[in-house]
Parts: sequence; structure tokens; C-alpha cells
Amino acid sequence: MPRKHGGGMGLIEADFRTFEESERCFRQALHSMEEILTRLEHQLSVHLDEWEGDDRRAYQAAADSWHRAAREISRKIDHLHVRIQVAHRNFRAAHAANQQMWTPL
Repeated sequence: MPRKHGGGMGLIEADFRTFEESERCFRQALHSMEEILTRLEHQLSVHLDEWEGDDRRAYQAAADSWHRAAREISRKIDHLHVRIQVAHRNFRAAHAANQQMWTPL
């Protein structure tokens, strides 16, 4: 969050540990979601062969819709993870450039 510092200049602070922790949390959330979906799919497939006719078609339609939604959620989580990585790299690069610019030779 920009704060006023001195003659009206804004001060921007970035907690790099928070970026790293956020990246880790998003990676972990995506991995956990994928594991859960795989496990659920396996548990359902064990009994799916017993279903036929309208029951099987209804399940398949619901499963297809659910899979599309799960893939979309997965893409969005991955997108957020990538954005956090980019922000982290950008803040680190800006921090390093500013340190170099303001460090006496």
C-alpha cells in the first residue's frame, strides 16, 4: 500500500515472504484439488459399470458438466498462481534496481 513519505513521494512496500507463501498456498490448493478430483473419479468409476440406460446417461451429462467446471476452476487457480509469481518477480526486480540505484558506489 503506498504511504506518503517525505515530500509527497509514495512509498511502496512488498513483503516477499508473503508472495512466497501465497505462491506455495496456490500450488498446494491446485495440487490438493487435482488429487481430490482424481480420487473421486476413481471411486465413481468402480461402480459406474453397474449403471445403464437413463441413469448412466444422466450421470455422464452431470459428470461432463462437473469436469468442465473443475477444469475452469483449476485454470483460474493456476492463473492466479502465475500472477502472484509475476508480481513477486516484478517487486523483487524493482527492489533490487532501486537498491542498486540508491546505493553509493
